[in-house]
Amino acid sequence: MRIDVNSIPVVILKFNSGSLGIARSLGRLGVPVYAVHPDANDHTLASKYCRKTLIWDIDKQLAADSLKFLEDLGCQFNRTAILISTTDATTIFVSHNAEKLKKHYIFPNQSSVLVTSLIDKKKIALHFALNFIYTCVSLLSANLKKQLKL
Repeated sequence: MRIDVNSIPVVILKFNSGSLGIARSLGRLGVPVYAVHPDANDHTLASKYCRKTLIWDIDKQLAADSLKFLEDLGCQFNRTAILISTTDATTIFVSHNAEKLKKHYIFPNQSSVLVTSLIDKKKIALHFALNFIYTCVSLLSANLKKQLKL
């Protein structure tokens, strides 16, 4: 079975400078790219590779309203679309609402607990700092025991 990649729409949430590379790469292949962004005046939205620009601030809208917005958009496609989240906030939104979004979209199936914990940079830093301290204390303790011949 051969999949016609040109017919698979791609929706990019919170379109930004990094998203521009995605849109250019896919757009050159003929893949329809839909950009979702809160600011209609953002220069990245002027890309000729965006089939359509949709103004929506997923960060400021209620989750239920954003789900309705994405569901309505998904209904416009004749097949399941690929959903790409480009920020921490949109990634959390997608992971928390995966069950409802998968009706219209394909995206990585990631646990919302995992996503949230990986996005919490302070928590990750603290975890590694504590592990580093524990390792150092263990090594110093072992070294001290060796020197004292205990």
